[in-house]
Amino acid sequence: MSRLSYVRSSKPFPWLFWGLAAGAAAGISVLIGKRNEVVALVTGDTDPPIFAVGQASGLTAAEEYIISRESGGNPLARNPTSTAFGIGQLLIANRRKYGAQLGIDPDTTYPSQQLELFRAYIADRYGTAQAAMEFWQSHNWY
Repeated sequence: MSRLSYVRSSKPFPWLFWGLAAGAAAGISVLIGKRNEVVALVTGDTDPPIFAVGQASGLTAAEEYIISRESGGNPLARNPTSTAFGIGQLLIANRRKYGAQLGIDPDTTYPSQQLELFRAYIADRYGTAQAAMEFWQSHNWY
């Protein structure tokens, strides 16, 4: 059975209530999201839980590239010099814009909702995640 040491955190993790499937190997837990997607892959010592980047989470390679560089997959990541927050490090204006369109709280800590905001931003600004990644590679931001 997986160790659940990440539960000891004083920070709220709303996705803990979505459901938990314990990994059989290496003390790994998998958190299952509202739509049965893998939203976090957590080792016993990770605090806070980290968004599972890669094909297991349904991310494209381009989405994984951007998220891993912007936040390391941490849904609580904050940029101390701007309003950027979450896995995609969207600024508050963009979180509010796409949150209103999608009916999502712009300050959500739910990884699957942050992913929806991230994808809406990318589709609106770049058209595709591949184009967004190519821009990121050229500018070190997107």
